[in-house]
Amino acid sequence: MEERDLADGLAAIRWSEESLRASLRDLPQAVADGRLCTLFVLVVQVIAPAPGAATDGTLLQVRVLIDALTPPLTGSGVSWPFSG
Repeated sequence: MEERDLADGLAAIRWSEESLRASLRDLPQAVADGRLCTLFVLVVQVIAPAPGAATDGTLLQVRVLIDALTPPLTGSGVSWPFSG
């Protein structure tokens, strides 16, 4: 559930190196060790040398992957993060 909270928070922000780093700070250990956090650490590494990657479509496949890894909450009407 804590990974879900991280995913929801990341879905609500504009991706940039700074915003992702801030979101990944001070996470509970279980979340920090999880696959979603590991993926976002790699995303930060991609964005760092090329800030335009956050908005130019470069990360579209990552967003699709995250959408696949994070199924919608049953009955919530919420589809995360970029499938709407």
